[in-house]
Amino acid sequence: KKKVDILEEQRPKFIHGAVENGVSAKDAEEMYQHLEKVGGYAFNKSHTVVYALLAYRMAYLKTHYPHEFMAAMMTGEASNKEKIKRYKAECVKLAEFLNIEINLLSLDINSSEKNFMADGNNIRFGFVALKGINDAVIDSLLIERNNGGSFTSI
Repeated sequence: KKKVDILEEQRPKFIHGAVENGVSAKDAEEMYQHLEKVGGYAFNKSHTVVYALLAYRMAYLKTHYPHEFMAAMMTGEASNKEKIKRYKAECVKLAEFLNIEINLLSLDINSSEKNFMADGNNIRFGFVALKGINDAVIDSLLIERNNGGSFTSI
């Protein structure tokens, strides 16, 4: 972050060092002013590059693996009901845009997994979307289902 007091403290040191290395005081002052301007934006520009790379990679995954991408996004925000609603709407838009089928399947005691899962054209809701149920309960439920087969009654 640009800290004016620290920058002002460094100005005389920079100019003195530049003059000692054969740069005129006027040129050194101009260089320092230029560095101040660049310093105010350079941090943000470096982040811009990283965000652009991340956006590119996410766009690639969203385009080429839309079901898996949206399942992962919903898993990451499973506790946020508003974001889940937005992702559900995004699935509809994405399916239309890519001219594909994306079916959102509800939670099912015998089919759902811990996380949202993509299966062909389907995205099945995961148990993580249930409010008030912790990981230990989900894990025991899945162990019981895997060992004893599908649930047929309460």
